Amino acid sequence: MATVLRNTTNRGPEKPGAEPSLDDLMAAVQEIQNSNAVLKKENFVLESYLNRKRLPIERDLASSDPDSVHTLSLEQKFFIANSELKDTAAEIDKAKAASEKYMEQLRSLREETEIRISEMKKEAYEFRRDIVSGALNTRTGKIMAEKVIKYFEDKLRAKDNLVEKLQAKNVALKLQAAKLEAQLQHKEQLGELLLPIDFEQLKIENQQYQQTIELRNADLLSLKITAGTTHKTLSNHKKKLYALSIEHDQLRSEISSKRDALAKLTDEQQRVASESAQVAVIKRKLRGQLDDYRVPEVLAYVKLNAELAELAKHIRDWQRKLDIAHLSHRKAAQLVHQRTMAMASVPPMSAAAGVPPAGSVPVAGSTPSGSRGGPMAARGLSAGATRTDYHL
Repeated sequence: MATVLRNTTNRGPEKPGAEPSLDDLMAAVQEIQNSNAVLKKENFVLESYLNRKRLPIERDLASSDPDSVHTLSLEQKFFIANSELKDTAAEIDKAKAASEKYMEQLRSLREETEIRISEMKKEAYEFRRDIVSGALNTRTGKIMAEKVIKYFEDKLRAKDNLVEKLQAKNVALKLQAAKLEAQLQHKEQLGELLLPIDFEQLKIENQQYQQTIELRNADLLSLKITAGTTHKTLSNHKKKLYALSIEHDQLRSEISSKRDALAKLTDEQQRVASESAQVAVIKRKLRGQLDDYRVPEVLAYVKLNAELAELAKHIRDWQRKLDIAHLSHRKAAQLVHQRTMAMASVPPMSAAAGVPPAGSVPVAGSTPSGSRGGPMAARGLSAGATRTDYHL
């Protein structure tokens, strides 16, 4: 209220007992709010400064007299604000450095991930090429275990070689780091002997090295991009080569089958040509016979038919005689068999006297063994039948 009264007394004499207007009160409240906002900012900066400097903060000032409160001068406010500005700038730089380091780590992690992905793609392509397609047994349709084991052994051997190379490189880098640390310690020990001009020269060299590093980084980035593009192109060409190799194998098998079919067709053509030549010869013979053929006369045809009928009659007669001869031969063979069996059963004395054994029955038309019409006659009949058959 004291501030409000001071602001209103400048407006002129007022009537005794008169109160300020609403506009004056609103202006006074706005002025007090603005001043409070400025004081809050100053208090915040002062508190931050005291916290940074680790100085005690006296907060119990509300109960003291407002006239006895000590305020900061402009020089002190400027010093505190400048100190806070420098500290804030240092914190910002520190945060930038930390963020840049984190970004560098993320960038390296991304590059490592991209390299690992490309390696995995390459290994997957090689696995499909060497195992899934290359190690497939054409007879059984299964993957051969020997090639799979050899593939993984080669991969493990390559990984071992890579680990050995990386270990050797790590040892070399450790030696180089130790050497650089020794040089740095030596420079720090001789730092007291360096002059300001040496520091300026080192700054200039540092700037030059930074520019060179930036150029090298840019070249490295472009080379990485080129390597990625080349690797992608190489992968595409490998895929095309794999597809062309499969197509080449298919075409080779088709060419082999076509050659076999061509050989078969050639043999078939030669066989058909030989058969055609034979048919042509037969055709020429038949044509010659056809040209030489003369139609017989009617009387000759009738005569030939009569001769044919006469021959057919003779054939029927001879066939009948042949049947009779076969029947006689069969009867004679039976008679010979019976007589042979009878002679085998006669005792020696009776057989010598020529007397038939008791109980034997003479067969009609048979003769004694000593007569000319016995078995020899049967044999003669059989021989005659055979001769008749032979004559026919």
